[in-house]
Amino acid sequence: MRYTQTVKFALAIFLVAFVGVAVFFVLRIQRHQSAERILNKMATVYRNCKSYQDSGTAQLVSERFGATLQFTTAFVRPDRFRYEYMDRAKDNHLIIWRKGKNVTFWWSIPVDLPAPKSFGLAIAAATGVSIGTTHTIPTLLFSKSEISGWRLTDMVNATQVEDATTENVDCFRVKGRVAAFNTVVWIDKRTFLVRRIEGISDHGVKTIVSYNPSVNIKIPDAALEYNITLRQR
Repeated sequence: MRYTQTVKFALAIFLVAFVGVAVFFVLRIQRHQSAERILNKMATVYRNCKSYQDSGTAQLVSERFGATLQFTTAFVRPDRFRYEYMDRAKDNHLIIWRKGKNVTFWWSIPVDLPAPKSFGLAIAAATGVSIGTTHTIPTLLFSKSEISGWRLTDMVNATQVEDATTENVDCFRVKGRVAAFNTVVWIDKRTFLVRRIEGISDHGVKTIVSYNPSVNIKIPDAALEYNITLRQR
């Protein structure tokens, strides 16, 4: 009798544990699938938009150095583009401009490097110094044939985590690995535009990028001009 009760008790514990593990993995799969759907919807919005404009702030913090940049992006499909960042504290200023096949790359810091021969190379040249902001959104706006490299949609082990609010905007949050960073992307629930990206590398380098974005709006020609006066500062 005691043996039978012991067996039943052990079986019950096993079943409870089995069900618990099964539920855990089912929820994990569901969160992954939800994350994939959110990222795909986000990518579709950027890929199909006729125009895009943003302003934002990018911060980088590490034990050895730090930086804070203000940046703006303006884009009209298929090939009008202007990106600018400025770090006033370090007199660090960069512009990437495109109109059709014409591409201009300018940086206030003199460097002995050849001018990028293509739009994709101009984006790549500025990716590191811009804390990724020349790359992250433009890769969603342009095809891989024009801009290569990692994309938010390449996130590894993407998982939906608890929703949150930034700048009074309700956002989905998706966590995973992007390039060399463990990343959390905040995506506007209404527009599916990226509002915030937080990253931390294996070496403890932290980045926080905040966006104020809009799509399918009328962008003034002035916002898309190279603006030579900025270059002369």
